[in-house]
Amino acid sequence: MNEKGFWDSLRRAELFDAAYRIESTVTPGFPDVVYSSRGFTGLLELKSVAQSVKCPLKRAFEPSQFGWHAGAAGNIFVHCLLFLQNRAILLPTNSLTTIVQLEVEPLLERALWVGPERRIGRFEGLMDKLEKLNETFRMARAGRAVR
Repeated sequence: MNEKGFWDSLRRAELFDAAYRIESTVTPGFPDVVYSSRGFTGLLELKSVAQSVKCPLKRAFEPSQFGWHAGAAGNIFVHCLLFLQNRAILLPTNSLTTIVQLEVEPLLERALWVGPERRIGRFEGLMDKLEKLNETFRMARAGRAVR
């Protein structure tokens, strides 16, 4: 499945109260999707790669995306949603330079959430995981603001 097909699948799952795919030449490196749901807003970088690739993300990111994610780390609620081996995989972007070097098994070990290998219910549990991650993110941001 290509990235557009992955986006269509995600959109049709109706997980978010609002979700928009953004294609921007104005802000190089900006993530593909902005969404809002359950009282929080986040960004997703969508990636869809061939199943036979040894290091799935090695060539998936543009140089401008590395720069954007490095600048946003810890300040913006953003993740990578990867389609690989017929499943969706949620990955952190705060260590993007490390993650892109990983082969499939270590990549899956670093995943924050791995969806089931089926078309129906592909995103089952994703919103619950994003909600928990957002709560942790907000508490960490509040702790930094207090100091």
